[in-house]
Amino acid sequence: MRHPIQHAIWSASLGLLALATVTVATQSIKAHAKTASTKRIDYRLKHMTTNEKLGQLFVAGVSNDSAATKHDIKNYHLGGIILMGNNFVGTKTSFKNRLKGYQKVAKTPLLISTDQEGGTVSRLSSNTRISGHSHYYSPQEAYRHGGMKKVVSIYKYQAKQLHSLGINWDFAPVADVSANKGSFIYPRTFGQGYSATAKYIGEVVPAMQRYNVAATLKHFPGYGAAADTHTGTQW
Repeated sequence: MRHPIQHAIWSASLGLLALATVTVATQSIKAHAKTASTKRIDYRLKHMTTNEKLGQLFVAGVSNDSAATKHDIKNYHLGGIILMGNNFVGTKTSFKNRLKGYQKVAKTPLLISTDQEGGTVSRLSSNTRISGHSHYYSPQEAYRHGGMKKVVSIYKYQAKQLHSLGINWDFAPVADVSANKGSFIYPRTFGQGYSATAKYIGEVVPAMQRYNVAATLKHFPGYGAAADTHTGTQW
């Protein structure tokens, strides 16, 4: 039987929990009182099988075979999928319809993720027929062109595009800090120190979330001047 994971597996938080609305309780609500969203989660979890719960822990790379991807989402109860550059094929309409089809077969709302940092890591740049742009500013480029106002506007624009396509999770922003301009990670960082980077993160994450796109701060615990573990290791 064909393995359900075509490329690689990423561990993720339980899909249902990741998509659920987080309600902040006010002082007037008793500490143990359950919110409406918590009750929905509890009800859903109570009626999920063990296999369904296990499936929700995985985010899988997929091929462009829609039938095969739908099969895996449905039969293995995947919590999410990740789209790489080679998955951005077709026209904007066909791409959106493909993602809608994936959501349709998912019993629990599907996390559909990608890496859209801007600069050198920009999946939206893979196909201009889908995004309309071949280049998106990196955080450093955006900052040089208009300070934090420009940086935030770029993140808003990218999140708006992702949401319009049906992508609800972005593996961005990069929170690494590196003083080594020769490091592979440096061009992907904000290019400044810890305090400035922390402020940058604090502004761009809400900008993304405003368009219902989840953010992922990477890479923990931080690359610094370390080698790129995507391509090898350095001891």
